[in-house]
Amino acid sequence: MRIVAINEAEAIIEPFFDGGTSEPDNPDPCYRVLDEYQVQVLNGAIGSIRQGWAFATIQLDKAAGSLPALEMHRSCRLDISDYDRFIFFGSLPKDFRLTVKAVVDGKEQILIKEVQGTGVSEEYTGTIQGCWMTGLSIQIVSSRGGIEGNICWLGLAHSERLQRMLKQREYYSPEWPGCFVQDIPACPKPTIGILLGAEELEALREKLRHPLFADAYAKKKEQAQRDMAICPEHYIGRFVPHFDQRWNRTRDRAWAPSTTKNACGLETVIENLAFVGLVENDLEMMRMAVRHALSVCHCEYWCESAMGVLPGATWHHRSFTENMYCKVISLVLDWCGDLMTPFAKQIVRDALAMKGLPRIESDFRRVEYIRYMNQGIVFSYGRIFADLAMLPRHPRYRRDLLQAEEDLHSIIENYIQEDGGTLEGPGYWMFTFNETLCALYAMARYHQKPFDCYRDLLSKTSQFELSMLSMEKDETVYLPINDAHPLTRISCALANSFYLFTGHSAWKNLYERLLRQGSVDEDSFALISAPIPDGEQLEEQEVCRIYPVTGQLGTVRKGRDLTTHIHLCSGPTYSAHFHEDKGSLILEAEGICLCPDCGSANYFESELFYLRQAGAHNLLYPVRADGILSVQGRYEKGGRVLKAQGDGTHVEFCTDDTLAWSDGVYQKVRRTVISPFAELLALEDEFLLGNADSVEFRLNCYGQWKVEADCAYAQVGDVKLYVKPLNWKWQGAAAEPMMDGEHRPVWQLRAPYQEARGAKLVTAVWMERQNRIHICEQKTAWEFSGAEGIFYLDK
Repeated sequence: MRIVAINEAEAIIEPFFDGGTSEPDNPDPCYRVLDEYQVQVLNGAIGSIRQGWAFATIQLDKAAGSLPALEMHRSCRLDISDYDRFIFFGSLPKDFRLTVKAVVDGKEQILIKEVQGTGVSEEYTGTIQGCWMTGLSIQIVSSRGGIEGNICWLGLAHSERLQRMLKQREYYSPEWPGCFVQDIPACPKPTIGILLGAEELEALREKLRHPLFADAYAKKKEQAQRDMAICPEHYIGRFVPHFDQRWNRTRDRAWAPSTTKNACGLETVIENLAFVGLVENDLEMMRMAVRHALSVCHCEYWCESAMGVLPGATWHHRSFTENMYCKVISLVLDWCGDLMTPFAKQIVRDALAMKGLPRIESDFRRVEYIRYMNQGIVFSYGRIFADLAMLPRHPRYRRDLLQAEEDLHSIIENYIQEDGGTLEGPGYWMFTFNETLCALYAMARYHQKPFDCYRDLLSKTSQFELSMLSMEKDETVYLPINDAHPLTRISCALANSFYLFTGHSAWKNLYERLLRQGSVDEDSFALISAPIPDGEQLEEQEVCRIYPVTGQLGTVRKGRDLTTHIHLCSGPTYSAHFHEDKGSLILEAEGICLCPDCGSANYFESELFYLRQAGAHNLLYPVRADGILSVQGRYEKGGRVLKAQGDGTHVEFCTDDTLAWSDGVYQKVRRTVISPFAELLALEDEFLLGNADSVEFRLNCYGQWKVEADCAYAQVGDVKLYVKPLNWKWQGAAAEPMMDGEHRPVWQLRAPYQEARGAKLVTAVWMERQNRIHICEQKTAWEFSGAEGIFYLDK
């Protein structure tokens, strides 16, 4: 334990974040302060405190009621005489109660006593007095199990110095002497042409007056006008402002007055001001954008917080922040360059060259895993924009620019799997390609080529996202599989771009639906690149929904009663972004999601960390009598698709998920989905238990389950959902309340089976609106009859 000052009033004493790594292929062991602690599980609880990639993870499988469940303590010898406040920074769910004690000068002090968690990343503080701290303990009480939180770092503060520091402001004149030209052109134009040339400006203004774009632009303009109230010079300090609550405390995110109603990051504020100022020929707004750019350039570091540059620590959160600011500062230099003197431009170029690009380039040279996932692709836009911004004054950056382009293309090829899918799920697919489209667009302009020159690069993956569309919101949102948020709309710029790359009618029709809904992205690239649609809906081309390598299997069919969507998750586990969802099922009908994957919440919301767990998904869950949660571990192999067949009517999927589960809970587990027509499916769950003791059939629903002895049913909208075990009996089936990643209520059916350690459980699931489906057990088969006819499933 050591004191490492992070400013004149505060210090970090335990950087729990530094023991972790997000590099699965890094062979170098880290020093971990967590190893200095003794961890005890108390009072019959079940849990652990283990090293995570950026924190110490507090996992509690089973709570101990009002008694302490977990405690970690260590001995130390630390001179704390210069401080009087203790800081605990982490994310604790609301069911946790935190107590921190210290031994100071031989006597125990309670620093924090039974403080309730907030459910998000936050700092918890308490008084500490004396000279020598020789012991520290952290204790967790929880009212329930199956949840987790984390500790990011522990620190100290001196109250008076902290108050003085927070009142101090670095004073920079808003006039920025020497930075603004004396004779500003009456109508400034882009000076570099990264996304937009001077000759294209008037056509853009005309497009933004079109009814389909006017509302989105009006919102952007209104926000930019409100953001004129932000004083850029006030946030100049050691770190650029950043919105990510995982690394930043509440006070660090208070850079915008509440009157601005701003819900986005500072980088978006700056880009909006520059863009709207340029379009409106508003010189004051453009001047404000330049003031912001100069203020950002005067911040000492472009990483998120002290965590990224803590002396003696090796952890940092990659170059997300540097990437964002490289892009936006480059655009200010381009769009507002007519207002800036050569002196001001050199300040900006210096910051790009010395504060932004070095961390990005370091990641591309030193971190291998980013070349196989979203980060290498996403970081390319900041890298490319900064190189393009440097190029007019420093032509040697052409070599760097072309290397960045080459890297981007090779990483995209690595990212796309053999079958055209990607392993990080539809949320990261959209984030990855949507964030980098602007870089591809800029490079097409640089090479003086049309934007559709990327057809060969991107056409292979073009149908994957289409296959992952949900029925909700007129099929404009994706299924929240893996690290994906529910009800997230596809970007209209992405839909238009992939129509250009592929000519596939589904992308064109999606673009038209998005614009009819008013779902026009408010980011500058979308407003620049998206065309005025012709309003024509093309005949739908078939969409590939079977991805056996990636492990995503789907079918959309129109029945006599309902059009339904069935989706089964399988495939390799990808350690960087994954949920424990191998074998999980999603059901939708007539624009309604019936049985959801609950998706992700914000990464700082410990209240919903449990959504990643296997038990939150629609699968056959192995239950351990000792109360330890069964998990599909981060470094397990995952699922394997054994069958994916369909003729437009009859569908059969099968996945073997044995190797997805950790700790040998299963010796074998396979799920087969047999669906003879759109409204009906039979689930065959074949299993042989290993270290688990029984199984539960789990199925989420947005409707509240009504559970009977041999059946359960729920209603969502005008669709009814039924579940019936055919060759087995559940014991004590019940519905447990949950929430999805958007905090919508979900009820999970949990139907235990304890009669044997191995079996093939056959369960019927069907959907009805007007037509009824009848099940009749015969000697050798089950008979299903309804409007679609009769189907027999052999016993």
